[in-house]
Amino acid sequence: MPQASEGAQQAINSMSMEEMIEEFSKGVRSRFQGANFDYLRARIENVKNQDENYKYQQTLLVSKEANRIAKSSKGVAQIALWVSIGALIVSILTPIIQHHIK
Repeated sequence: MPQASEGAQQAINSMSMEEMIEEFSKGVRSRFQGANFDYLRARIENVKNQDENYKYQQTLLVSKEANRIAKSSKGVAQIALWVSIGALIVSILTPIIQHHIK
């Protein structure tokens, strides 16, 4: 199986994704033919996979952070519940204590 030339590989590797897609869309009019064109196609797929993997990793990081925040807010909600219960107990006991002090 023929391999892409070193020069073609360097040229393709230095291209942006848009440039690669534009060159690929030229088909038989592309400056890359045969094994070089196959390398171009493989490089496009490789970059797409890298982009998708990066997006997946970023989504995973955001999800982990959201879970951490949710766990943290659950703890805050439990503290707020106990503070509310304490305030309720104080508001019930205060009039009773004041009545017995008089």
